[in-house]
Amino acid sequence: MSWEKSARTLEAALIEGLSENSRPVAPRALFTTRDYAHKAAVIIPTWNGGDLFRGVLQALVTQQTDWAFDVMVLDSGSTDNTLEIIREFSHRGVRLHQIPNAEFSHGRTRNLAISLTDAEFIAVLTQDATPADPQWLANMIRAFDKGDQVAGVFGGHLAYADATSFVRNGQEGHFAHFAAMPHVAQWGVTPPGMEWGGINWQQWLHYFSDNNAALRRCVWEKIPYPDIPWGEDQVWAWEVIKQGYQKAYAPDAFVLHSHNLSEAAQDKVSRIEGDYWLRWFNYRFEKDPEAVKASVDYLNARDAAVAGVTPDVLAHQQVLNRAGVCGRYRGQFDLVEQWRAKWC
Repeated sequence: MSWEKSARTLEAALIEGLSENSRPVAPRALFTTRDYAHKAAVIIPTWNGGDLFRGVLQALVTQQTDWAFDVMVLDSGSTDNTLEIIREFSHRGVRLHQIPNAEFSHGRTRNLAISLTDAEFIAVLTQDATPADPQWLANMIRAFDKGDQVAGVFGGHLAYADATSFVRNGQEGHFAHFAAMPHVAQWGVTPPGMEWGGINWQQWLHYFSDNNAALRRCVWEKIPYPDIPWGEDQVWAWEVIKQGYQKAYAPDAFVLHSHNLSEAAQDKVSRIEGDYWLRWFNYRFEKDPEAVKASVDYLNARDAAVAGVTPDVLAHQQVLNRAGVCGRYRGQFDLVEQWRAKWC
């Protein structure tokens, strides 16, 4: 398939630290048009989504739009009740495609799901991200009109009712930041208070979460998700920005999505993130154990100052702070050691 070749080529170029096509594209030659079966499609990769996924599908099939849309679920070997839940909604237009679990990869699987649809825009959800209201999809697609070069759109995340206050406050602050920034990001734009080329500027440009996002199909056909193990969404967004496209924030297209992690889960995720940020964006956070301790101490003091938090919740959060910083450091340390063994 053409997207498979493009994804492999893009991954190889990224590994070399270069874009396949590094020169900006001409704004008026960005988009191609043709007749599509649907204005929009929604794709969701699943694996043991459980009962929460029923609420996701219920929220999807009750979306209010002026146009028909497609829903494609791509399951990679669920052994719980996920397949039965999907079939409950087959009469509402929810389609199912199955692959063996061994074939799953975040970027490649999403590319496959997109290829099985025929829509001008493709919204991307995860199995635990529930559209917050019936206008979610319409608002997400409308955000493509915010600029004349918008290739991708992302929306915000609201915490589930069982989220801790730290999770809730963290998510609210994160998306309040994007709400306050220009809603259209592109290479030549520098928001107030940011330095062009600085880390904050780069993070503003490439942040993109396909827990809750949408892609313009004709851009995806040129620049599909890279076939990498994790973090395909932000690598994709950074590439389309470098190619001269825009990315937009949809402040009225929220999903419910949050996690209360255990210490072990936080450590695992942070190790993956540490490797990822250094490997793909050259972000080096804590460079030595003293910096690790300083970061943990800062986070613990910050969280201790939050009013109204019970001692047990605070204690757990401080355990997560240590697991997060130490895991991130270990992920980066291990990657540096791999590089040292290979090249030194």
